[in-house]
Amino acid sequence: MVTSEAPLVSAAFNLSPLFGLVMAFSSIIASLGSLNAAVIASSRTLYSLSRDEHIPKVFESIHSSFRTPYFALLFTFILTLLLLFMFHLELLVYISDLGYLLGLTIINPAGLVIRKKKGNHFKLNILIPILALISTLVVLPTISRTAMIVGVILTAIGCTLAVAERIIKTRRRGISR
Repeated sequence: MVTSEAPLVSAAFNLSPLFGLVMAFSSIIASLGSLNAAVIASSRTLYSLSRDEHIPKVFESIHSSFRTPYFALLFTFILTLLLLFMFHLELLVYISDLGYLLGLTIINPAGLVIRKKKGNHFKLNILIPILALISTLVVLPTISRTAMIVGVILTAIGCTLAVAERIIKTRRRGISR
C-alpha cells in the first residue's frame, strides 16, 4: 500500500472488493466535482476579465436561459481537455494549485491595502490576511518544480499580454483625442 498511487482505495479493496469499488467510484465522483468547480471558476474569471475589457468581449456572452457565460465555459472546458491530453494529470493539478496560491498571494495583501485606504468602512481584522498570506507562502514550496516552471512561463505570458493591452489602449485613447 505504501507504493500505491491510491492508498485509500487499496486499503478499501483489502477490506472488501465491493468496498474498494465503492471507494474508487467515490474518488472519481469527487475528482469530477473538483474539476467542475475549477472549470466554472475559471470561466467566471474569463467573464470578469472580458467585462472589464481586458480580453475579447466574446467571453462576456451570457446564455439566455441558464444565465451563465457559455462561451467562457466552453473555452475553459476545451482548454482543460487539451491540456489533459498534452500533459500528465498530476502536473495539471499542480499548475492549478499554483495558480490558486498565486491568486491568494495577491488577494491577501490587497485586503490590507483596501483596509488602509477605506479606513473604518472596511472592517477586517488585520491578522486574517497576514495569517492567510503566511499560510500561502508556507504551502507554495510544496508545488512541483515543473509546475513552478510552467507557472512562471504562464505568468510571464500573462504579464506581457497585460502590458501590451495597456499600451494598445493608451495609444487608442491618444489617437481618438
